[in-house]
Amino acid sequence: MMRVTIHDTCIACRRCYVYYPEVFIRDRNGYAHPKREEVADEWAEMALDAAETCPVGAIDCEE
Repeated sequence: MMRVTIHDTCIACRRCYVYYPEVFIRDRNGYAHPKREEVADEWAEMALDAAETCPVGAIDCEE
């Protein structure tokens, strides 16, 4: 399992939850949040890609 954290630097660009809805959701203001506290191994690659491509580096992934 992988723990995913989104920091306050999120700019609500929508990239993570549009491309990886299995991992991320948005709040009513458009800011991203992890769907679950821990991400299943089958979705870990998605979480890592989202972290690498986040334009402001707001996503952290820890195994």
